[in-house]
Amino acid sequence: MADKTLANKIDALIAKNLSFAFYFSPGEEDPKLVIQTEGTLLRVDSYEELNGREGFVFAPFEIRPKTPLVIIHPDHLLKGASAIIALDLDNISPSVIPETEETLLSPPEMSKTEYRQLAAPLIRMIREGEFEKVVLSRTLCVDMPVDRSCGAMLLRLKEKVDDAFIGLVHLPGIGTWMGATPELLLRKRNDRLQTVSLAGTLPVNDRNGVYDWTAKEIREQEIVTEFIEAQLKTFGIDDYEKSGPFTAFAGNVAHLKTEIDFPDEKVQAELGRFINALHPTSAVCGNSREKARGYILAKERHDREYYCGFLGEWNLDGRLNLYVNIRCMKILGSRACLYVGGGITADSIVDSEWDETNHKAKTILSILM
Repeated sequence: MADKTLANKIDALIAKNLSFAFYFSPGEEDPKLVIQTEGTLLRVDSYEELNGREGFVFAPFEIRPKTPLVIIHPDHLLKGASAIIALDLDNISPSVIPETEETLLSPPEMSKTEYRQLAAPLIRMIREGEFEKVVLSRTLCVDMPVDRSCGAMLLRLKEKVDDAFIGLVHLPGIGTWMGATPELLLRKRNDRLQTVSLAGTLPVNDRNGVYDWTAKEIREQEIVTEFIEAQLKTFGIDDYEKSGPFTAFAGNVAHLKTEIDFPDEKVQAELGRFINALHPTSAVCGNSREKARGYILAKERHDREYYCGFLGEWNLDGRLNLYVNIRCMKILGSRACLYVGGGITADSIVDSEWDETNHKAKTILSILM
């Protein structure tokens, strides 16, 4: 009954069209809710403008006028299901910002044939040395259940994937996004910062078993680790600690993961600039990053919008916890659009890459059934 009441509260927040983020941090049972009820939602044009701010950050893959970097100001910050259920929405005015046709428009999908037509020449280009890796993504749009409840779907997602950042973000005029991301971008604990290199994908068969990682997956993950290390060194950070790579799980898939830990003293005063150096990592973009990003923006049929961006707590109640927005979907009225992708390298096989995107979509699809 408590879960149903909590789900109803999430649905009521959406119905009031409030700017909010409802989320569970990895492994935590108590949800949190950040709501902005006063003033205009803060939209900024650069990561450097995050310095000195506080709130819940929702950032796109690429900052553009229609996909701004958004900060939800914590006019209400609630922790725990009981506190969220007790919130009196009758005293909070609904947002008057309407949904637009653009925010509800389904992005173009890609058939398997079209995916092959894009991936095959990309693999040739990589083998010829133009790139080392490009993360190619696609969309998958499905009808929502007739009796849909975004709140109920989110809580089902929490049951299925406990070791991820589970969240729903609703922003009037921008959209509603839901997901379960296993990929940490940046976290602060005392005077140290942590990030991860997460790449390479295999279906989960046994969480206690040994996984046969191929040279393709190993190199794909190494590229991400090397990228992060290079960014640290540009800030003069040499005293970082690495742990891994090791096998980590996210729903029905396994990844290779390396944890990287370093002191915050050289970036604390300019975290926004550091985020700009780190995002997007080659885990969601490619290598070299700028060439891969240009290819993605030119060749992918859809706009990634907030897929492969990041979200989370930014100096919120003294916490910094940011996660890459993968394994996610955008709610489009009666339809949901899932975003899935995978790293293309010289050793990629087109049909295997297509299958990988299907594996990554399964957990999100399961809550829509």
